[in-house]
Amino acid sequence: MENRILKTIEKYGMIEPNDTVLVALSGGADSICLAHFFLKYREKLKIKLVCAHIEHGIRGEESLRDFEFVKKWCENAGVDFKYIHINAPEEAAFCKMGVEEYSRKKRYEFFETIQCDKIATAHNKSDNIETVLFRTARGTSLNGACGIPAVRGKIIRPLIDLTSREIREYCEKNGIEYVTDSTNLSNDYSRNFIRNVVVENLKQINPEFENAFSNLIEDVKLEESFSNEYAENILKKASRS
Repeated sequence: MENRILKTIEKYGMIEPNDTVLVALSGGADSICLAHFFLKYREKLKIKLVCAHIEHGIRGEESLRDFEFVKKWCENAGVDFKYIHINAPEEAAFCKMGVEEYSRKKRYEFFETIQCDKIATAHNKSDNIETVLFRTARGTSLNGACGIPAVRGKIIRPLIDLTSREIREYCEKNGIEYVTDSTNLSNDYSRNFIRNVVVENLKQINPEFENAFSNLIEDVKLEESFSNEYAENILKKASRS
C-alpha cells in the first residue's frame, strides 16, 4: 500500500524535495495513516513534516480525547504540532452558517496561517465516491461529478486512490492506533447515510462497486477536461476571426 501512495504522489506531482508538508491530523484512521506514512518516508521524500489539529468543541470529552491523542502522537513522533480550539456550534450560529460549513472554513483558514509548501489531507477513494453520490442526489454538473481533486493549489490528497477499508486494514496490520468519531455511526447525517447504507447496499449488487464507480469518476474527469479544452480552442478561433 505504501508503494501505491508513493505512485499517487508521483503521478500528480504532489511533492518536491525540501517541501514542508502540513498534515491535517484529526486522529482518525485516515489521517493517522497519512501522518504515519509521511513520518516513515520523510527522509526518502526529503520533506519537513508538520501536523495540525483543530478541536472543534462539538463532541465534548470525545473531542478533547482526540486532541490529546493527536498531541501525544506528535510528541512521540517528534513532529512539530500546531493546534487551535474553537467552539464551532456557537461561532457558526453567530456567523449564520452551518456547523459543518463553518468548521471546514476555519480548518483551512487555520492551515493557511501555518508556513508550509503543501497541505496534505486524508481524503480517500471512499470519500470521493460519497462526495459524488451526495452531489448527484442533490443535483450536480459534469464538473461536480468529477469529485475531489487529487491536487488543488497547495492542497494534496495522497490517499485518494485507496479505500477506507484498505486504510483501516493497513492500520490494523501495522499496529497503528487511531480514534473513532462516534458521530460516524449515526445515519442522521447525509454523508453517513450514503456511507453506511447506500454504498453498502450497492456493494451487494457489485462487491467491486467502489472500484467501478471510481472508474466512472475518472471517465467523467476526462470528458470534462476534453470539453473544456475543446471549448477554449473554439473560443480562441472565434476571437481571431
